[in-house]
Amino acid sequence: MNCWRIELPNTWEEYVASLSKSHRKQVRRVERRLLETGKAQLQTAQTLGELEQGMEILIDLHRRRRQSLGEKGCFQCPQFAGFLNEAAQRLFRQDCLQLHWMELAGRPVAAEFHLLGGRTIYAYQAGIDPDALAEEPGRIMTIAVLKKAIAEGWRSFDFLRGDESYK
Repeated sequence: MNCWRIELPNTWEEYVASLSKSHRKQVRRVERRLLETGKAQLQTAQTLGELEQGMEILIDLHRRRRQSLGEKGCFQCPQFAGFLNEAAQRLFRQDCLQLHWMELAGRPVAAEFHLLGGRTIYAYQAGIDPDALAEEPGRIMTIAVLKKAIAEGWRSFDFLRGDESYK
């Protein structure tokens, strides 16, 4: 099974230069069209209040995406949702969690829950707006989060993903 983990270079430019020509072009297009213009904005929880807001966004987007696929998501279980909310608060207080959401034109379209440890960011849970798939919210989020991670000096990013068919 493959493990989707990337080592992060010292600069964003080094990272972009390491990509294939077509992928580099896609990344630059997202940067120019959405991130640099402010149409897409990465939000990162900085306070417990923002963490709570971000968790609500994450849970809503995750549920809606799973429902659009005719599936039940993990947040259907009240015990799991309660556990993750409590864990998020504890991890956040210990600087072991980053919670991000991406807004397009002021509307949340993606959210990600990242665990932090050993100079590595682990992408634990995510949600995307099923009504915004044509805008590629996952791609926009990944570009913004990787750019932020490199700027903050993280050494690797683990997508916590293998070759599972459901991902």
